[in-house]
Amino acid sequence: MESTAVVGPIIRPIEQPDICAVANLMIDLSQIAVQSHPDIHRPLRVDHAREYLEEKIGVEQEFIYVAVTDDQLVGYIHFEVCERAETIFSHARKNIYLHQIYVVKEFRRKGVGSQLISTMKRFAQEVENLKWIWFDMYTSNSSALKFYQSQGFETIGTRMSLGQDSGFK
Repeated sequence: MESTAVVGPIIRPIEQPDICAVANLMIDLSQIAVQSHPDIHRPLRVDHAREYLEEKIGVEQEFIYVAVTDDQLVGYIHFEVCERAETIFSHARKNIYLHQIYVVKEFRRKGVGSQLISTMKRFAQEVENLKWIWFDMYTSNSSALKFYQSQGFETIGTRMSLGQDSGFK
């Protein structure tokens, strides 16, 4: 009986031909955000997603990697190297901000997200004087929280809000 090895996806920088596929994944991710917080997020239009990606390709300090398996784009990660100047309150620092990571539903829990995060971590090791990788997320997304914790991320703070519907009382 012959066994076939499962080969993980190829992780590589986004290329021009990937824009339509990544734009469609961005639409999927946008729908999740809109469902979760329609008061904050609005539906993303595919033409806007394409324009956004066109603008980001080749931008210094911004990086988009895609996960491809069997010629199918199954995920992406978008992150940025951010430099903060020294202020009276804090030291100058350099961080990576994770803008987005998304994996097609059928490929979740198969290591694709972990490979995308690992790509970002390897990139981070090459950035001189990098302090940390950080991102914002909704705590209501418990599966994402578990995933990030499994990748070594820790909660370092909490963002609080007081909505208009409370009357600001």
